[in-house]
Amino acid sequence: MKKFITTLPITPRVDPCLKLLVQPFMMDVLGSKLGLNKIISLGVNGLVKNNSESVVGAYLDSNKKLGIVPDLVWRDDLSETVLLIKEVLKELISLGHITHERAEVIKCPCGVVESLTRADNISLTRKRYENGRCLVCNQNILINTEMVYLFHFPNYAHNLPMRVFPKFYEKEFRSMANKFSGYKFLISRSRSSAFSLGNMLSLDLDFVWQLFLSVLYRSNYQVEVLVGANRNLMACLFAAIFLYLIDKREVSIIIPPFYLATGRKKLNDKEHSLTLLLSRYRPNTIRLALAAAMNWKKKETVIDFEFMELIQKISYRIQSLPQESLRIDEVASIFNEQTMRRLLSNARKTREIYNFQELYGVI
Repeated sequence: MKKFITTLPITPRVDPCLKLLVQPFMMDVLGSKLGLNKIISLGVNGLVKNNSESVVGAYLDSNKKLGIVPDLVWRDDLSETVLLIKEVLKELISLGHITHERAEVIKCPCGVVESLTRADNISLTRKRYENGRCLVCNQNILINTEMVYLFHFPNYAHNLPMRVFPKFYEKEFRSMANKFSGYKFLISRSRSSAFSLGNMLSLDLDFVWQLFLSVLYRSNYQVEVLVGANRNLMACLFAAIFLYLIDKREVSIIIPPFYLATGRKKLNDKEHSLTLLLSRYRPNTIRLALAAAMNWKKKETVIDFEFMELIQKISYRIQSLPQESLRIDEVASIFNEQTMRRLLSNARKTREIYNFQELYGVI
């Protein structure tokens, strides 16, 4: 069975902001260095059906412009994926991890709000109601007792083996697992989706995405490394938990820092879209700038666009980076501004083109 590195499922965009390309970039770099086949995983079911293909195509084309060409694109909307997800669901039910039972649920008429009254919901979206009213439809929240599907979070999850980089996230993962111990999570929805459960219920799409590692494994794609996201730690934890519950497999989780713009402002779709950045910088420059901003000691990092101007002037001389290693921590350690500045300085002084034996993957 081939071994792979994958991103957490990403909702594609036509002209993605730079922040939506960090996961694929790290997947590309680490995959090249670690000798793993590369997967970009996409959550497509949440898109409007009549234009989903054009959105996916545009997003993959954006990645290609940065030199990111995966060996496989996993999608949650393909017919074979839907069948495998239902197969995994049946296994979780047979193992007792999912039950069909009565529970008290709060919901609004438009369907945006739907969660248990006494337990955290597995959904990663923000709370969408306030003062008893839905923030979308502005109607009153209703409380009903009805038959739903619940996932029972295992009470031993915090003791499961976890391989997380940077290491300081491991404590956070275990703390989260300990907090959820014994919780019941609502995984069904009244709104229809491709994942029908019968009785007018469907699977929550957030839950579906978190089954993707087991679905990949059943498709003979053994994922060794998961490139997660700083803002989606819960999704990373659940994906790893499900893989262990069903297949007794472990996965290494890499959490890149959350990228910010100069002044610690959020990267936004208008100012930091890939199309706009490519009108100013070469693809190699953007890749080097992403690598230079990588700071594994902090949860957030700032991409310096002034430094990007310096990279733009000299980046054509750097073809690869001078280090060989198969350890994730050593591979990641060279991604920092000091390394980039040293390489740029040497390139300016010697006016030579850097061309080392092994393509590192930064360019």
